[in-house]
Amino acid sequence: FGGGGINNEAGATITITTSNIGGTTAAEGNTVGGFGGGIRNAGTITAITGGTIQNNTATGASSQGGGIRNIGIIANINAIAILNNSAVVSGGGISNTGTMPLTNCNIRSNTVTANIVGGGGINNATGATVTITTCNIGGTTAAEGNTTPGNGGGIRNAGTMTITGGTIQNNTGTGANSAGGG
Repeated sequence: FGGGGINNEAGATITITTSNIGGTTAAEGNTVGGFGGGIRNAGTITAITGGTIQNNTATGASSQGGGIRNIGIIANINAIAILNNSAVVSGGGISNTGTMPLTNCNIRSNTVTANIVGGGGINNATGATVTITTCNIGGTTAAEGNTTPGNGGGIRNAGTMTITGGTIQNNTGTGANSAGGG
């Protein structure tokens, strides 16, 4: 159901430090038929600091969060790279329906494959909260950008979001009716 690499259940608490979740190639990444190819969080993550979340895949008709699917609370995400992850419905890099901050992160080359919701890099759903500080969403070239045939190549926000500093560039909404490439 969720968490190809790590599944943190409701009521559980975990801290992740300097870890690589996924592999350096797609063949080495984690795959799940539901939510959170790399990490699914329904509980509390006190911190995700350092390391990478890369080459993870959430498959299945309703999959969300190729890198991270958060429906709980993440207290701190700092100095992490979220790269080359994919999901079908939303949040190629991150799909958030909970609460989370992102600081000093690189979120690039993530993909949503179906024109249903979007958020190639980040999807922040209705009722969710995310604070982004000094993060790079997308890359220095189009090949490093996040993509979706839905809305928000870089970011799709339907909740509460604060962005301070950083760069949002080279993201693409590829669908005929896409809004907001980023």
